[in-house]
Amino acid sequence: MNFSLEKYLGICKCGKDHNLITTEIIIRAGAVEDLPDVISNLDLPSGACIVCDENTSAFAKLASGYINGALHCIKPCIVLNPKNLQADEKAVEKVHTQLPGDASWLLAVGSGTIHDITRYIAHKRDIPFVSFPTAASVDGFVSDGCAMTWHGFKKTMPGTPPLAVVADTNIFAHAPYRLTASGAGDVLGKYISLADWRISSLFSGEAFCPEIAAISAQAVENVRNNLDGIYRSKTDAMEALMYALLLSGIAMQMWGTSRPASGAEHHLSHLWEMEVATPKIDAFHGEKVAVGLNIVLTLYKEMAKSPGFGKSFNEYDGLPHELLKRKYGSLYDSMVQENTPDVSASISAEKFTAHADDIRKIIDELPDENALRDDMKKAKIFTSLSQIGLDDSYLNDSIELAPFVRNRSTLLRAARLLKL
Repeated sequence: MNFSLEKYLGICKCGKDHNLITTEIIIRAGAVEDLPDVISNLDLPSGACIVCDENTSAFAKLASGYINGALHCIKPCIVLNPKNLQADEKAVEKVHTQLPGDASWLLAVGSGTIHDITRYIAHKRDIPFVSFPTAASVDGFVSDGCAMTWHGFKKTMPGTPPLAVVADTNIFAHAPYRLTASGAGDVLGKYISLADWRISSLFSGEAFCPEIAAISAQAVENVRNNLDGIYRSKTDAMEALMYALLLSGIAMQMWGTSRPASGAEHHLSHLWEMEVATPKIDAFHGEKVAVGLNIVLTLYKEMAKSPGFGKSFNEYDGLPHELLKRKYGSLYDSMVQENTPDVSASISAEKFTAHADDIRKIIDELPDENALRDDMKKAKIFTSLSQIGLDDSYLNDSIELAPFVRNRSTLLRAARLLKL
């Protein structure tokens, strides 16, 4: 399948001119064979460098063979050790050190971590890159932001989106199922991120684009409707999952931030990845997002049922400095910097009250938490803290601290001001 992205370009109904760096998406069995044509169509020169890890080096060698066969010279691959590999300053330094100074473009062969590292390096070197995902594990393949853990602090940093994505079903459909389930969980998390975006536009006046939201919503439905096939690794369902992940990334690229694809559910995931309120856990990003989705969905449903929802408010009194200092420790200064100026100051009690029924309706439109949880369990997608290595004693701190991981308006962040 070769997907045209032209329909997403130009002046939108929201008034914004949406742009895309990614111009071509190919998802099919045997797509590795398309790499030479893609490279020629993009008019990319010789001198590419492949970034991969030891788990994906065989696929890097396969891709390199097709590219070199078309007379496109490939530099030696940069092969990273996958043990404890993160998209952080250490991995970036390793790639910087090994990357030839005359490398003209990059090919990322791997899953989310490899892509975040490559995207960041491409941005720093001001060179393009092409994506060759080996697992349908995350929605960031075509994002223009890098989810980095920088000196212990989880943050989104500027990156370069790929010019093209070539996804070979013969490869990603046979990745370890845990990676696939992580990707499905990452997409399902958009139920919350889209609700948060819509709700925030009502009580804070934040800009909102229905067209981009519809792209992310389509991605969610693509996955929800194919959960059984994804679990059984059926070709059409796996291609639907990969397309959904890429659609989510396209939405982020068009908007220029992760807003269409990241809300309170992602903030919980990022908090756990920072290892501040919790111990180090061995779980993939999408697994943590899926657990965050279940926590926040249940919380939002309960909030909306409260008779006092949107009727009375606590006075805004700035950031909870003592809480942040006590819980974030050495990351306190970074946390304050991230949250200055505090987006909570834009939450209008008057607007919230005026739109309380609309906000309730948005929450009511979210799927029933029990039905969604059952569907996720059938597809072996994580739903509980215990599955990511945490017990319920970490729940309250997680809910309290997660909203400050990003200076972004969500209903979970607004909950501090609501008297319920």
